[in-house]
Amino acid sequence: MRKQPGTWVLWGSVGFGLFYAPLCFASAYSPGWLIAGTWQLTIISGTLLTQLFFETKYTENGPIQMRGKIPLKGLIMSLIILLGIVLMQMEHAKHLSLENLYWELSLF
Repeated sequence: MRKQPGTWVLWGSVGFGLFYAPLCFASAYSPGWLIAGTWQLTIISGTLLTQLFFETKYTENGPIQMRGKIPLKGLIMSLIILLGIVLMQMEHAKHLSLENLYWELSLF
């Protein structure tokens, strides 16, 4: 952290700006259980990001760098999680007032 404080500040700001600030805003307009359930999208994101990371494989010719592969079983479980999130959001959308809808759409 001491060697590259700018990098830490930059990515800390991105982390706060892209994750925690919208999470705090959403908590004002939705019940906590719905936000917590929707936050499970980070599990799906983690599964899909595995291709961005490299892993070292040791072979007879020496170590080689290979991209990670998306685990199929993990992806299937992620789709089940995504289905649950969609069902929760659909149920909550039935009870959404026009005022809340206005505030949610005014962000865009």
